Amino acid sequence: MKYPLLLLLFIFSFFEVRGNEVEKNLSFHLVFLGIQKEESSVSGLLVAPFGSSNYVSIDGGFLFSHPKEILFFKEHVKAYLLSHSYLSHFANLALQAPHDSNKNIYALEEIIVAIRDHIFNWTVWPNYGDEGKLPHLSRYHYVRLPLEKRLQIPKTSLDLETFTLSHLSSLSSTIFILSNEEDQFVYIGTGLSRKNRDEIEKVWNRIAPAIRQKKCKALYFAESDQVNNVQASLDLLAEIVDEQKKESALSDVKIILNLPMHEEIQSNHGEKFLFSKPGSELFF
Repeated sequence: MKYPLLLLLFIFSFFEVRGNEVEKNLSFHLVFLGIQKEESSVSGLLVAPFGSSNYVSIDGGFLFSHPKEILFFKEHVKAYLLSHSYLSHFANLALQAPHDSNKNIYALEEIIVAIRDHIFNWTVWPNYGDEGKLPHLSRYHYVRLPLEKRLQIPKTSLDLETFTLSHLSSLSSTIFILSNEEDQFVYIGTGLSRKNRDEIEKVWNRIAPAIRQKKCKALYFAESDQVNNVQASLDLLAEIVDEQKKESALSDVKIILNLPMHEEIQSNHGEKFLFSKPGSELFF
């Protein structure tokens, strides 16, 4: 039998792959969430420190229904990081809440308010949060993210640092920097454009030292369909990392795009482009 999401196959095969993995200096395990038959439908990520079975879920708008997949999220996903307030970013979280275990939801204030007031409100859905309309089922505890401050995610060895990314006139998206000890993985949420150059530049200045030290392992662009915006942001990053050798400044960083294979993407700074596919995984 085939399931819409083949996530389970990759997650459980990981425990076999891990035992045979010979490559050294791996820091992260990444699983792309989504409906596998749709090439460009990655709607969230699972991230864990390499060698750990405790994950965080960054967004997750996809749907699944197989009991083993639901059980995996209940037992092995320790927190949700929400980057945006659109339903496509957290539909799965809401629908599987009745079967989930207690855990934290990390998000900006406006994202928490959107979920609390418009989803978990006893009109659209029971209130599985610990705020808002009574009674509180308190399945989820809301954690409002402080900006540009590093915090530790309980039950994992991951630290989180948060930056805002303007999206539309009244909404914010989010950039997450996840750290496993000194190594970093950067998630760039919806809304990348030339208009928010100042916000992007602040993040690039934050991660540039890690890139120089080969500690920033990968960048993930959640919204990659505007290829020119992605490449313009990478041009800026290369200039910050090494203005004298921009052509090779990003040679040690994986650039992961939320796109199927895209022939128009050119590597101008030594970067290696990878393309996400629902149900697939990466180790880096």
